Amino acid sequence: DSSLTDCSCSTMAAPVEAPPAFLTGADDNEKLNQLISFTHSQQAIWFLNAFWELGLDKEAETFWRYVQEMVAIDIENRENGNSLDEVEAHRFLEKLGETLTVLALRANLRKSGALGEKERPKRVPITHYLLYKYADAIDGVDYHQLVNASQGD
Repeated sequence: DSSLTDCSCSTMAAPVEAPPAFLTGADDNEKLNQLISFTHSQQAIWFLNAFWELGLDKEAETFWRYVQEMVAIDIENRENGNSLDEVEAHRFLEKLGETLTVLALRANLRKSGALGEKERPKRVPITHYLLYKYADAIDGVDYHQLVNASQGD
């Protein structure tokens, strides 16, 4: 199995507990809410596993850089955190050289399906960032596929 379930990447400080093998929500929105309750690392692992065969295997080290940036900015929860507030999310984007206005960030989150049309993000999990970052870049990346994706054996 070529998917990533136990990250021992050289850039990670400690082994990361793998996320569960499947999400148990009654519908895709409930499953997405369950997924974004996982830690930054577990969300990144889930996303990589979900789209590994679509070419994200080449992005593993980049994903861990994203996780490290989120952990560094998430001063309250660090590696146990699962999202950043909107101000912290803008700091995260600045660190990556992807500065956006508040309106542009919200528009990207809505476009990815991570955020409803009338919703305002109170928290931005790495899953939402990854959805809007990769949904246009890689055909087949969307949140419905993500929350129903196999996580390997």
